[in-house]
Amino acid sequence: MLFINFNLSCNKATFNLGYWFTGYGLIGGGSDIFLNTGILHPSITNCQPPIFASMKQIEHTTHITVYEHNSELTPADATLLQRSRSAMSHSHSPYSHYPVGAALLLNDGTMVEGSNQENASFPLGLCAERTALANFAINHPGKTVDAIAVSVGSEAAAPCGMCRQALLEQESRQENPIRVLLKGSEEHVYEIGSIKELMPLPFYSKNLKKTTPST
Repeated sequence: MLFINFNLSCNKATFNLGYWFTGYGLIGGGSDIFLNTGILHPSITNCQPPIFASMKQIEHTTHITVYEHNSELTPADATLLQRSRSAMSHSHSPYSHYPVGAALLLNDGTMVEGSNQENASFPLGLCAERTALANFAINHPGKTVDAIAVSVGSEAAAPCGMCRQALLEQESRQENPIRVLLKGSEEHVYEIGSIKELMPLPFYSKNLKKTTPST
């Protein structure tokens, strides 16, 4: 349980507030300007939020390079994008009608494809990025992934959260970044330097290490 005491300035007056917090949230307070729920009473206006000295902000920046056309890409990247677009034809997406193609560029120049495979039991569906990863893991052991291209038929879209986590696992295992190329129906191509840039506060295997419960 944590007790927090702070000052709140409202209408040129200062109120000293004390509140108890538990894992279940706010349970009590030391001022009647807050209701039991901890919500500010409507008669109090022009309030400045409390400032906690220990609070800090962490900035996460994602750098995206935008190419106006495929012709600006390296030959390898242009081919990778074309392979991802070709992979869309193997998509099984009768429910979403949203075919997605993915292609991986391996460290030896090999390219591996994948496409989304949906199922009548919706949660069983697989995204293109993860089918490509499975293809890579089974057929190309010992190699690493340099880049992934993802193509869709509408506006360019980044991998979903599950795919980002799956790609992050591979990036972490090989200890080398995986570049991301995104292409939709428009001419532009978007490039992100690594999966980590798409995953603020990533979840790694080290997070599974046992810790001593606090008392």
